Amino acid sequence: MQKREAALVLFARHPAGGVKTRLVPPLTPEEARRFHLACLESTIRLAAALPGSIGRWLYLTPPPRGRRHRRLLLRLGRGVRVRHQRGRDLGARLQVALRELRAQGCRRVVLIGSDSPTLPPAYLRRAFAALHRVDAVLGPARDGGCYLIGLQPHRVDASHVFSGIAWGTRRVFRQTRARLRKGGNSLLVLPPWDDVDVPADLVRLRRELQRSRRTQLEPLRAWASAVPTPEA
Repeated sequence: MQKREAALVLFARHPAGGVKTRLVPPLTPEEARRFHLACLESTIRLAAALPGSIGRWLYLTPPPRGRRHRRLLLRLGRGVRVRHQRGRDLGARLQVALRELRAQGCRRVVLIGSDSPTLPPAYLRRAFAALHRVDAVLGPARDGGCYLIGLQPHRVDASHVFSGIAWGTRRVFRQTRARLRKGGNSLLVLPPWDDVDVPADLVRLRRELQRSRRTQLEPLRAWASAVPTPEA
């Protein structure tokens, strides 16, 4: 694959088990695993809607290996570079990924997870466009986290921004924004969006799937039609 100046990076857990545990119950562990895979597939389709000039990277944890990993890559399709996450916590893993991408020549990097699979493609396009004029872009999740982090890795000190963040808490967005401001970095904040982390989120997601006609969401629609979700 050719080197690209811009990269979309999906950070995710390998759907081999032990995923989406806060959705169990009402889901069974296998239903939660299949849901995670549907989120991952839908997010990969979201990435595919971007211009071909933007590289696509998938950073997985635990390290991908074996037959199940090969089946996953075939299912997700071509055009995605796969790496494994390295580091003691999410902040360290983000720093490693950004160093690797900077070494690849990437000057605009947008990082997302698979927890916001209904994110509109326009939000990603807006983030990449903004990184021509600002150092960083944040997308605040309504639960206090971030659904998107965009950076110019040559202008932002990732070791300062991502060290000591209370990952997995309602303070993530506020802390990350404060670190960027303290470092003197210019910043754009996108509109809020939802994660899917707890049972009540599944109810909202099913309603959203019924309203939306986006083909990107077909893996989630297939999952929802096979697994009834009780009202929360």
